Amino acid sequence: MPIPTSPDGNPPGLWAAAAPDGPECGALERHRDQGAECDVIVIGAGFTGLSTALHLASRGVSVRVLESGSIGFGASGRNGGQVNPGWYITPDRIRTLYGSAKAERVLDAAGGACDRVFALIDQHEIACDAVRPGYIQAAPSAGGFKILNDKIRQWSALGAPVEYLGHDEMTELIGTRNYEAGMLDRRGGNLNPLAYARGLAAAAITAGAHIHTRSAVTSVRRSNNRWSVSAANVQLNCDQVVFATNAYTDNAWPGLRQAVIPVSSVIAATEPLADNIRHSILIHRHAVSETARVFYYYKLDGHGRFLIGCKGPAFSAPDHHPATRARAAALQLFPQLGNVAWEFSWGGYVAVTSDMRPRLMQLAPGVLTAMGYQGRGIAMATEMGYELSQHILDGDKRFPLTPLKRLPMHFAHRPAVFAKVLTARIMDRIKPS
Repeated sequence: MPIPTSPDGNPPGLWAAAAPDGPECGALERHRDQGAECDVIVIGAGFTGLSTALHLASRGVSVRVLESGSIGFGASGRNGGQVNPGWYITPDRIRTLYGSAKAERVLDAAGGACDRVFALIDQHEIACDAVRPGYIQAAPSAGGFKILNDKIRQWSALGAPVEYLGHDEMTELIGTRNYEAGMLDRRGGNLNPLAYARGLAAAAITAGAHIHTRSAVTSVRRSNNRWSVSAANVQLNCDQVVFATNAYTDNAWPGLRQAVIPVSSVIAATEPLADNIRHSILIHRHAVSETARVFYYYKLDGHGRFLIGCKGPAFSAPDHHPATRARAAALQLFPQLGNVAWEFSWGGYVAVTSDMRPRLMQLAPGVLTAMGYQGRGIAMATEMGYELSQHILDGDKRFPLTPLKRLPMHFAHRPAVFAKVLTARIMDRIKPS
């Protein structure tokens, strides 16, 4: 899906208003850049692409990043800011999908993804309002107990710092009595995602990478045993290419956009809360999401704003969506927000795969991609950038490469997702989880 335009070049919503300015990264210029050579070209300046570029440049690889919009203009600058650990699916499901021989290395990568995010923030002194009190998954009813218990049992067996929270503990930490139980995973946290993306870009540039914004890639083709990449009427040459475009993938590589389903998500944010309200909600700034089939996720930012997100519209762009359903849910959870003004609302696309696991794919010799993070992109995209760099540098096989896998009848998947969401909402009312 092509990235939409924006009058000021920034993604919509709170994060652009609150993030420090990023590095100056101009467009490619024909008189200066035509025919330029480098080792690797990365397409996309979100978490995946910037992490890839940073890890490669830190090892002396010459890298150019090409971005059609601005840094973090896609999902990296639009998400809820939750650094959530693990995957959407459980460790046992990961073992089933990968087999015992490969699964432990995949689980090692998945389990350490949050650590990588916060280590990069510390190492490069990225100012992104990062806190790490943990992530809470909340069960609105007893139907979610099995989900929580399975995750706690399986991640505990791997040494993860996860624990069960009863109703009273949930009430104390979150500030609402609406949840029967929860799981606290101390690996998680939250931040300003656009500020984090801009910090990664600055770190990559310091390491030697070149980043070009407003430079949409139009073609990638093989030429004289190298790859020729055309963008902004400029041709560049390289040995390897990385597509890091995720839910915002266009047609620059045939069939790639059919590998994931773009699912919209919308978020609303209040004005900074008064102290008496602020001290009654999320007192330690945990990031929260629910076990429900169609769930809400929320947090507080460093200025005391309450943010809540949920599934967005099925057939219209979510960029400036009012997120009315999310705001209504917030008032049900926290009635004390009743007189608080909502200052921001925005949205973007999450990339979902058919089996709910990320993909690291080889599109051709020397062409790689990683995509499909199911809404857990801050941690997993950062980790997959590292994994991509390792494949390029060392041929490391911690996360296995697969060929391009297109979803059959891709055109029908968005209507199918819409129907599935409607069914899930009904099931949440009949048999809540």
